[in-house]
Amino acid sequence: METYFMELDPTLSAKEILKRANAYYQKLPKDEEALLALCETLLKVTPAYMKYISLWIKRRKLYDLSYFVVYEQWLKTYVDGWAWCDQFCYRILNPMVEQHYTQVKEHVFAWCHDANVFVNRAAIVCLLYSGDEFVIHLPLAFVYTVIDEVEHKENRYIRMAIGWILKYAYLKDRDSVITYIQQHSFDTTVLNRVKEKMCDEDKLKIAGNVHHHAVKTKEN
Repeated sequence: METYFMELDPTLSAKEILKRANAYYQKLPKDEEALLALCETLLKVTPAYMKYISLWIKRRKLYDLSYFVVYEQWLKTYVDGWAWCDQFCYRILNPMVEQHYTQVKEHVFAWCHDANVFVNRAAIVCLLYSGDEFVIHLPLAFVYTVIDEVEHKENRYIRMAIGWILKYAYLKDRDSVITYIQQHSFDTTVLNRVKEKMCDEDKLKIAGNVHHHAVKTKEN
């Protein structure tokens, strides 16, 4: 069975991947444990298979708390690129965090301190719900605490994720985000992302909160 699914090409366009993921869905194991085992076999071949796996898990709605340990292990073992990191977050980790917030929030904090920069990024991106639009459903106090844990990191994948999450936090509570930014010194990588959703008046309010990080692509 594994060989059949290894015929899937993870380098295709998003449209083609969705089409093929749906076509192969009917051949997936009906047993949930067997499905997760198949997914891990594919991930061992290349983490890029997450593009298909995340779609299958979302469609099957495998969000029981008991699966969190599996998904966390995948995150720490296989996620090595921002593209599948983000898809993993949208389709798998965000629903898990939203549905089991009390039980898993300490794990999210722990991801902030992992040696893998994509695990750090996942701690931020998993806070964002992806539907017709991006939305933050989780408490902003939790969002801010996660940002505080990674704010010192200079990796560009982290800086961009912070700006991204703050951009949508702004749409949730404009005044709260303005106050939060005013209490911090963020670099232009972060602030430019936030400003994409801001009115001109609010852009002026945060104009003096720029700190010039030496943004890196890899952690030292």
